[in-house]
Amino acid sequence: MRSGTLALVAVLAAPGALQAQRGHDLQVHALGVIGAREFVGGGVGAGVRLGRSVRLAGTGTVGWEEGDRLAGRGEALVGVHVTLGRGRGPGLYAGGGVAAQVAEADTRGYLALVVGVEGRPTGGGWFAEVGVGGGARVALGYRVTRLRRPR
Repeated sequence: MRSGTLALVAVLAAPGALQAQRGHDLQVHALGVIGAREFVGGGVGAGVRLGRSVRLAGTGTVGWEEGDRLAGRGEALVGVHVTLGRGRGPGLYAGGGVAAQVAEADTRGYLALVVGVEGRPTGGGWFAEVGVGGGARVALGYRVTRLRRPR
């Protein structure tokens, strides 16, 4: 299947998926990337929970690239919680998506893959992630989650 067809299917399916959302979250975070273009910064993000374990999220981070250039980084990720069935306590998740990093007039795009742990996946709290996306990527932060009960 061609990528254009996949994008069309995703756009057509999005309204139904968003109607089925079970909640949303907001986060603050610190993010660091060590690679060809080192980056460190802080930012915010928002996500929607689709079903029990899938989360769509976007983040924006402002910081420094190579230690002296003001830069920004945006990410769009899809994550899947793999340990929600355990009830309370920390939960593991994995995800992937795209990232763009901008400094001065230079913009670079990356594929991103992450694995993370969240203090309380169903209620929010601290989280930590490691992964790749323009280099080795580490994020630490706090997420506030509000889940709706299914009808």
